[in-house]
Amino acid sequence: MSHDQYNNNEEPSILKEIIYGPDDGISISFYFPDFSFCEGKLNGGPPEYINALSSVMMALIGIYGLCLNKHNNIIVKFMFSSIIMNGIGSCGFHFTNYMGYGMIDRCSMILLVIFSSMATLQLFSRSFNQDDENNLLTYSSIIIASYVTVLMTLVSLGWENLFDIFFAFFLINTIIAQKILKSYNLELYLENPTPFRMANRGIKFIGAAGFIWILTEIFCHSFPILYYLHGHCWWHLFVAYGGYQITTLILYIDGKQQNIINYADFNRILPIVCFDSKYKTKIV
Repeated sequence: MSHDQYNNNEEPSILKEIIYGPDDGISISFYFPDFSFCEGKLNGGPPEYINALSSVMMALIGIYGLCLNKHNNIIVKFMFSSIIMNGIGSCGFHFTNYMGYGMIDRCSMILLVIFSSMATLQLFSRSFNQDDENNLLTYSSIIIASYVTVLMTLVSLGWENLFDIFFAFFLINTIIAQKILKSYNLELYLENPTPFRMANRGIKFIGAAGFIWILTEIFCHSFPILYYLHGHCWWHLFVAYGGYQITTLILYIDGKQQNIINYADFNRILPIVCFDSKYKTKIV
């Protein structure tokens, strides 16, 4: 739907403005069409069924992480909640191509940047003395706030391609941070290397996801066969899976640093970590 559906002979109403946005010729409507991905060309546009379905799977991974990992780390709970919102927004975006859903998709990605950075910094800060911890948190907060402001500006301007490039810096930083976490927690690694190895596997999945997406979007017009690769679908699944593995490592280190882990099971495809007295003390 768009502003063209207004009847010019009718008086503007609050209800129409709420549903379609202001009919001033300038404001953006929730229902404005956005861009389509490579797979959308199979049907000449939306809906992109496979991309929408993989978005649902992404939301389900977030729900799984939120419900089965029982702990008191509110930042990680916000991380999983952001993944859920991202899955919902992404599903709506790929199914309808409405700009409003695209904004939900990108804004929830920004939330994930904020909460992931906070959770990681929390772990790093415990390894420093008071003065160094203060400096780390001060300088990091300035950098992260500046970075997030740039992302929000790009979303507001509708510069999707530039937003994707800047978001890639977050993924690269996540990979680097995971490697540094290992170096700062060598005792935990020697005690139980499994969560670190699973996080490393997650990094490989994220890298593969980025490569497939870039490959399909750049060469989509030149090689129509790439329509059938459904690269963006694999981006959804691989990033959600890889991000989950890294988040599990964050939870594990947090619980071990505080000596409050009751239960951890790394034999699952999606492992769980719990700080809950209802579980027997068990590290698998």
